[in-house]
Amino acid sequence: MRVTETTPRHPRGTLYRYLLVEMAMPTAFALLGLTVVILTKDLLGYTELVINRGLGAGVVGMMAFYQSVPLLGTTLPFATMVGALVGLGRLGADHELLVLEACGISARSLVLPVSVFALGLTVLGLVVSLFFGPWASRSLDASLERVSLENPAAEIRAGTVNRFGDWKLEAQEANARGDRLARVLLWMPDVGETVFAERASLAGEPGGGVRITLENATVILDPRTSPRQLTFETMTTLLPETDLPLQRDRLDRLAGLRIGELAAVARQEGHDDAYIAQQAAIALQRRFALPFATLVFGFLVMPLFMSRAQFSRSGGGVVGLVATIAYYGLVQLGDGLIQRDLVGVALGAWLPNLAMAGIGVGLFARLASKTAFGRDSDRPQTRVPRRVRRAEARGELRTRRFALARYIASRFVQVAALCFGVLLVAYLLVDLLDRLQWLFRYGATAGEIVRFYLARIPLLASGVVPMALLVATALTVSLVA
Repeated sequence: MRVTETTPRHPRGTLYRYLLVEMAMPTAFALLGLTVVILTKDLLGYTELVINRGLGAGVVGMMAFYQSVPLLGTTLPFATMVGALVGLGRLGADHELLVLEACGISARSLVLPVSVFALGLTVLGLVVSLFFGPWASRSLDASLERVSLENPAAEIRAGTVNRFGDWKLEAQEANARGDRLARVLLWMPDVGETVFAERASLAGEPGGGVRITLENATVILDPRTSPRQLTFETMTTLLPETDLPLQRDRLDRLAGLRIGELAAVARQEGHDDAYIAQQAAIALQRRFALPFATLVFGFLVMPLFMSRAQFSRSGGGVVGLVATIAYYGLVQLGDGLIQRDLVGVALGAWLPNLAMAGIGVGLFARLASKTAFGRDSDRPQTRVPRRVRRAEARGELRTRRFALARYIASRFVQVAALCFGVLLVAYLLVDLLDRLQWLFRYGATAGEIVRFYLARIPLLASGVVPMALLVATALTVSLVA
């Protein structure tokens, strides 16, 4: 029987497709994980809407989906770097890169498929940032407005003034569902007086609207024209339809504006809108800067990968997280420089991309003449102490009890401490980024910011511990394997 051997016409094409598949799955997992981490606090709030406020799980699920779509565009650059480093780390750990270089294919040639992968995700990020993100943000605002109109009790919060037409309702206490209130003030413009009540209850009407029942209520009147006060046990009335629907902060609503609308807001010159105009200009620049950060991170992947002495999936994930934290730090630096009027909006918004691209160029220049296995690529050789070698020669070496358990425990503690530190810094930077505009707006000093976060760090740490333990467990198992 005659056997005919066939050689693929384009072996590099097969290799590149294989590499793209290896990077795609970790990128998808990183994208999902980073999005869930950022949405954790909001997801807890959505759970409260389902359990306590009586909203349907489908409605709340759609609201969570609308909020996650813009975040996908934000987390895509970091997920790209983490996924590419994890995929390349797997190839290095399994010595597949060693085989490629033995076959004459340099690891530097993998820059092309990594760049193509990053370019494709950059286009996807642009589509999300320019089209799907604003659409999802507007849909979220519409959902919040619809919820407030269909279930007005869902927006009742203790200590805040709630408007129902010209009527104003405030309660010092409110139960989880928002339909039982205590220490209530109700301003009724029809009679020009405020009703003070010990308790109140809200109930929906079949035809729409909300009926309020006040208990043990008092109305303080002008004694010159009427009795001093009126006291009654119960009073029931129908509240007008709310004219101020449940909605997000004005800065958050900038994410729903189209490019032209965002540019129009950025051109506003009124003194009252100067801060909003500046934030709109920053948001306009970031609509393009964040997607192109994906391409910058893709350019940075290979030099970061080739500069490592050891290869592993977990190592690639850690490097990606460190780069993500560094990028967020540069974002905060750019925002601070813009707030202080030290640089323009465009330069401040693009500063993280320029800095990361500069780091990539420097690493490429340093590693241009090296291969991925230009250093010791085997497993690290641990030096055996002389006393152990002598004991082995004499046959006196004994196996210690629980050595494996202590070894696993020590590795787990090290990895858990690393995960805790990385996640705490990430949470701290995200929280600082969210509050940076508020801190600068009200002129907080550096000392006040430090004292504020010294008091806030324990709260952030309590939320990081469960996730750090979960990630540490998975990484420890991966390292041992």
